[in-house]
This record gives sequence, C-alpha cells and structure tokens, in this order.
Amino acid sequence: MSKGTEQQAAAKKQASDKEQFAKMMGTAIDAVLLVDSKFNLLSQVNIDLLQPADLDITLVPDAAFREFLLSLEEDGEKELKQRARKTRLTGEPERLSVTCEQGEITQCFEVFIQPLAAEDMPGTECVLHMRRTEVTDTPVKQPEHKGESNAELMYDMIKISSDAIIVFDGKQKIKLVNPAYQLLVSKSREELRSANDIHFFDAEEQSINNQIWQSLFYEGHWSGEVYTLEKAESKRPFWLTVDSLNHGDDTATHYLFSLRDISELKDTQAALEHNAAHDQLTGLPNRGFFLTHLEKAAERAKRQETEGALLFIDLDNFKLINDIQGHMVGDVVLLMVATRLKKIFRNGELISRIGGDEFTLIAEDVQSQSNAALIAQRILQELSEPFQIEGAEVEVQCSIGICLFPHADATTSQLIKQADTAMYAAKAGGKNNFQLFDSALTKETTRQFAIEKHLRKAIKNQELLLNYQPQYDMKTGNVIGAEVLLRWHSKELGFVSPAVFIPIAESIGLIDDLGYWVLDTVCKQIAIWRKFSSAPCLMSVNASRLQLAKPDFVKRVVDCLAKHKISGGQLEIEVTENAFTSSEKNMIRNLEALRKLGCKIAIDDFGTGYSSLSNLQTLPLDRLKIDRSFVEKIEYDQNAVTIAAAVISLGKSLGLEIIAEGVETKEQGKQLMKMGCLQAQGYYYGKPIEASEFNSQYLKNKRSIF
Repeated sequence: MSKGTEQQAAAKKQASDKEQFAKMMGTAIDAVLLVDSKFNLLSQVNIDLLQPADLDITLVPDAAFREFLLSLEEDGEKELKQRARKTRLTGEPERLSVTCEQGEITQCFEVFIQPLAAEDMPGTECVLHMRRTEVTDTPVKQPEHKGESNAELMYDMIKISSDAIIVFDGKQKIKLVNPAYQLLVSKSREELRSANDIHFFDAEEQSINNQIWQSLFYEGHWSGEVYTLEKAESKRPFWLTVDSLNHGDDTATHYLFSLRDISELKDTQAALEHNAAHDQLTGLPNRGFFLTHLEKAAERAKRQETEGALLFIDLDNFKLINDIQGHMVGDVVLLMVATRLKKIFRNGELISRIGGDEFTLIAEDVQSQSNAALIAQRILQELSEPFQIEGAEVEVQCSIGICLFPHADATTSQLIKQADTAMYAAKAGGKNNFQLFDSALTKETTRQFAIEKHLRKAIKNQELLLNYQPQYDMKTGNVIGAEVLLRWHSKELGFVSPAVFIPIAESIGLIDDLGYWVLDTVCKQIAIWRKFSSAPCLMSVNASRLQLAKPDFVKRVVDCLAKHKISGGQLEIEVTENAFTSSEKNMIRNLEALRKLGCKIAIDDFGTGYSSLSNLQTLPLDRLKIDRSFVEKIEYDQNAVTIAAAVISLGKSLGLEIIAEGVETKEQGKQLMKMGCLQAQGYYYGKPIEASEFNSQYLKNKRSIF
C-alpha cells in the first residue's frame, strides 16, 4: 500500500471514529462539560439538560452554565468547585448531588467529576458528568444534540489524553480506544476491536471484571486500583474509572473506561512510608519501626514458646566526639557504626537507631542468656577497631544492656526499660562492656535516674558548695594553696558523693555547667580573699577531660579571670592521668594556652594511669600529684615506697613540683620529705572545709602547722 493510500485510509478511519463518538455522545442522557481550573466552560455536550424544560429561549452554552451555577441552592457552587479542585490535586474522581432552582422549577443532578490529563492542552482540568435525577413541577425536556463539533472536540481530547481510554458499547464490545491504551497493551486497534475481553488485567485480577459490570449495572460507576502486565511481566498499578452512558430510558448505550498510571504516585507513597519508618542518616529502622517489631517479636516468642533478646546499645563518650571534632564527624561515626552492625547481622536480626547515639538489636530465638551474651561480645569486638575518618583514627566504644523476652507479663515499654537499665549498669561498670538485666539492677538504676533528675536542678536550687583542702609546704609549714572540692547535698537525696554524680554529669552532658559554675565560684572567692591576705595562694581546680577538649574552654577561663579581676597565676588546673591516654590535640593546645595565661597545670592521681615517659615530656605540666593509694602504704609496704620514690625522681627529672595527696599521719609526711617530696595535702594537715572557715583558719592568721 502506498503512503498516500495509507494516509487516506487513516483519515477515513479517524472520521469513522469521530462519527461513532458523536453518535455515542449525542444519544447520552447526561450532560458532559469540560471546565478549566477557573471553572470556565471549554466544551460541552447536552448542556441543554441543565435548563428547565419550559424555558422559552435557549441560552448559549457559557450563559447556560453560568445560569446553572447561580441557580444552585445554598453553597452548591462552592461545593462543586471545591470538589473539582480536589480532583485536580488528587487525580481521583469525586461524586456529589446538587439541586438548582430556576423560577418555579427545581431540578436535582448527580455530578461525577473526573480529572482529564492532556499534556499538550493546558487549562483542560476536569470533566463534569451531569445526570438529572429529579424534576419538580415540569416534565423533562429531552436534550437536543447540539452540533457535531463538540463531539469531535471530545474525541480529540480522548485521543491525546495520557490516560488509557477504551469505550465499550452496550453489548460490551470494544468500540473505541485511544493511542495511550494501544501502547499499554501493545495491540493494534483492529486486534482490540475483534477482542471480547478487557486486556489490562493480569490473570489474578480477572475476577474484578464481574465486580465492575455489576457496579455499572446497579450504580453506573466503578473506580479502584488495578494492576497490568507489561512486556517484562512486571506489574504496574493503575487507577481505573468506569462510567456508563445511558439512553433516555436509562438503558446503557456505552461504557467509558479510563486508566491512569499511578506508578510514580505509588513509588512516592512507598518512599514516604519508608522514610517515615527509617532513620534518615543511617537508613536503619527508626524508633517507631523498632517498637512495632519488638511488640510482634515478643508476641511470636510467647506463642511459639521461644526466647528472644533485646540489646540496647549506647556509644560511650559520643558527646566528646561531637564537641571536639564536630557534628559532621559525629554523623560519619554513626553511619559507620550502623554499617558495621548491618555487616555482621544478616540473619533476620533487626538493628535500629532509636535516637542520638542509641541503637537497638532484636534477636529472635536466641534461647539462652549465653547466646545473647555472644551477640553482645560480637558487637564490642566489631566496634573495637578504630574508625578511619579524614586520615585520623577515631576510637568508638559502647555499653550494651540485654534483656530476654518474653518475660512474665512485661510490656514493650518495660522490656525497653529493662534493657536500658542493664545498659546503665554496664556504663557504671566501666563502659565498653555488656550487662544482662537482673531485677536487682532496678533499685540501683532508679536511684541513678533520681540523681540525674535532681542534678539538673542542683545549681538553680543552690545545693552545690565548694570545700577547700589546704596544701602545705612541709619544709616551712606554710599554706601554699588549696584543692577545690565540689560537694552536693540534695534536699531530696541527701549527700551524694562526687564519685557518683560526676560520671553521671559527664554522661548526660551537665559537666560543662558544673565545671563552669565551679570555675566562676572559685575565681569570685579568690577575689574576695585578696582583701584579707597579700600572700599568694594557689587554688587548684579539677577539670574533666570533656571540658579540656572543648575549643572554647580557654576563652571561658579568660572571661572568668577578667570578670573577677584576678591573674591566671592564682589558678591551677588539675587533670587526671587517664585523661592523657589519647592525647587529643585540642586538649594539649588548651593546656598550653592556659600556661601562657599564667595558670599552673597539674597531673592528678599520678601512678594509677598509663602515661609513658615520652608523653610526660611533651605535656605542658607544672606539678605532679602522687596518688593517695601509694601514700597510704609507704609506712609498711616496700613496693609503695619504691613506686613513690620513682614518681618523685621522675617528676624532679622533668623539672616538676611534686605534691603528695592523702597524707594522714606525721610518719607519712616524714618519709615523703626524705624522698624529696616537700608538698602535701591530707587529713593530717587539714580536712576540706568551707570558704569562710578556710579564710579564718589559714588566710587571716597565716597559720603554720609547726
């Protein structure tokens, strides 16, 4: 066949289709209106249906449509426009009933609003199918078929629509399909017209046919989600809308099927659902997903009489990583931790990030505590290898709490609390380990929670106070300074030891507030004492490793000194030996800056940590404190004497001052002096006392112990 002959045949075929469509629309009892987003009428079929039968004149379509809208009762026009807007936004059809009054005539219409997707026809928003259901006082005037041009326009719109559209006649034979439908089923128009079935259903959904035709028979409409098979045999979701076009005697003459591809919408919904259930940083399930899974896992364990385990994993000192190296590095650490955990658990265990540096793991069918412990040991081992971030090593450790389920009638929240309690016990036991839940832990953890709660209010409630323990030059007997010791007497809990509340303050992020309160109070007290004594008096303040690593620590010290108008030479910063094991650059820089201000730097509890000689040589130190554990034994333990003598010798070789803490007897003092240590503090020389008492006993009178 020549190209010209093909074109003639195609034109003839198109004309035939348009004629068929015009006949179909002309015999319909419905009015079909095409409106844009501003509710302007773009095209219509049978708009005369909207006019009262006894109207003497026939209005032009635009005027008839405006008259119809104005005649709607109450908020009918507003409701109609709102429903049309909703259809445009959601892509889903809407159905409503409206009533209009024109003169003495009252008419009721059922309106079906359907979105129309036509990419190259901007402004064509939706189609209104109007069916008159009731007329009062006047017989119905049968609509006249007005012009073939409207039918042609409607045919053209169907042809260019991106929705797949197919029209059946009253005998359920295919009469018309658009190109989008042909593309969907990969069949020619002739092949489709010779077929008797609907080709867009897969085998599993052929039963929907019966539902559709039953709904069309009773209601004249059906809509719902269906799936099709592409060439690759993969399912695609579509929204199918079906309507019947009826003759004057309510006999269906045609059926209009419209398929809209909702693959992208479903993908978007799936992505939103995934994001709602997963942590955005690590991609792990989030707290909501975890809670749902834990509840189901506990129910399964109870039903199947098996035993599962919940592991609560909390990274140790993660706040320090954030504070020193920044939150970006902290995020990288969390991501790398999640990656390692996912790598080692691939047998159905659920790993979640439930917030901050907290992770959980649900392992079903572990059967015993020993198996749960093996899982915890595997996690500790995996995280023991340092992370390589931007060319630097970052060490990450964790504490793990374990509880088994089902446990009596424990709820999901109680299981989480038990695992959390065990995790806190692991931290209290030295961190970087795990702890199985035991009911005996509950009392201890309850007190810890109470300490956390009241510690947050301690500064505001003025429950904190400072004690000052004098430091002596044993050769002259003069007071040369004092160590500042923080004390807390809670109104609800009574006296709480610093050994208890300081670690808690570090773990919950309160150590900064406590440390700066101590620093400010000490500087204020030094300024007051200067009025009573001209003798230099060095106040030694303990600083935590977390504080010293902060980039703004030096600035806070400078501000404090300036605020109270004192010199840095009256302040000593004490740091425990273990704080130097990792030798963070920020900490060293801060200590060097403090020395430039005139502040003294002392290393506390020396001999109990792991400082090497090479480390000590590079640290900016002024004074070395011999730990009390060696001092208290030097009267009877030769090993303690040997260690104390070695520490004194080492300190002197580095040019450091040496002070012994915990001196409680005269004999201890004598032996220390023989070994070359001339400074001491301890109960033999004076107990820690409040500022007013310290002033009266040691500063005003310049008291000597000899």
